[in-house]
Amino acid sequence: MNCAFCKHHNCYIKGQNCTRYSHEQVVDFYDEEDIDMMKAAAATESRNYLKMTRLEESVFFAQQMGVKKIGIAFCIGLAVEAKFCAQYFKNAGFQVESICCKNCGVDKDVLGLEKIKPGQFEGMCNPATQAQVLNDAKTELNFIVGLCVGHTIWYLQSIVMLQFLRLLLRTGFWQIILLALYILAIGAEN
Repeated sequence: MNCAFCKHHNCYIKGQNCTRYSHEQVVDFYDEEDIDMMKAAAATESRNYLKMTRLEESVFFAQQMGVKKIGIAFCIGLAVEAKFCAQYFKNAGFQVESICCKNCGVDKDVLGLEKIKPGQFEGMCNPATQAQVLNDAKTELNFIVGLCVGHTIWYLQSIVMLQFLRLLLRTGFWQIILLALYILAIGAEN
C-alpha cells in the first residue's frame, strides 16, 4: 500500500478497496467497544468537520464517548499549550490528569542517553512513566500534546500494552496467558 501517492482516493469517494481485506473482514476488526468509539468519531466528523478546532472536536468526541476523566501526556516544551488544553477540558466539565515528559527527573546519564549539553544535568523524556501514571489514574481517554518523535511512539506502545494488560486482568484471560507461558517454559526445559 502506498496511499500517500494515490491520485484519486476513490476509497473515500467511490468505495474502492485497494487492500486485500473484504468488507466483512474489516467489520470483524471492530468489537462492540470499538464500534461505539467509531460512532462517536463519525458524529464528531460529520457534525463538526471544518467547523471546530481539533480541541473543540476533542471535547465533543469525549462527550460523545461519555468519558469523565481525561489524561494529557505532554512535552515540557509545550507546557503552556498543555495547560491551555487541560483548562479547556476542565471548563468543559472533565476531570483532567496531566503529566509532562520530564517526570521523575531522571538524568539522561542513567540510561546512557545523548545530551544536548554534555556534562550538565538533563532530565530524560520518560514516556513509559507518562503512560503508567495515566493508567494508574484510570483515565478514560488520553491526549498527546507535542511529545517528541520516538517518545510519542514509545508512549503509545506503553499505553496500549497497559490497556491490554488491564483487559486481560478484567476478563480473566491472564490465567490463559500464564498457563501458556508455563507450558512454553516446560517445553524449553525439555
